[in-house]
Amino acid sequence: MPLVQKDNLGSWDCYTSNFLKAEQVKDEKQAFVVINVESFNQENREVPRLTLESDSEQFTFDMNVTNSTYCKNSGIKSPRMLIGKKLYFKKVEVNNPRTKMLVSSLRIRLIE
Repeated sequence: MPLVQKDNLGSWDCYTSNFLKAEQVKDEKQAFVVINVESFNQENREVPRLTLESDSEQFTFDMNVTNSTYCKNSGIKSPRMLIGKKLYFKKVEVNNPRTKMLVSSLRIRLIE
């Protein structure tokens, strides 16, 4: 079967990403503006993947069930409605189900 050429092979941008990590959030007052939302298949389920911007730097953030539920309960009718909104995060310790260890994670604490 021949290889299929895709237009995105001229750049590494779609193959690399700057995922937002807890240590990159300075404090709970730091705003991250949602500039794009995509659907992403993660372990056989679709999750929203956000592109965030803060201090002229872009980050990727995959929404987990807890953060998605927070958005829904905050009156955000769909993931697309997050575009243009400011997100503020709090750092939490959670159990990683794969490693059974506590890891730092991010929870949305406020949407403006």
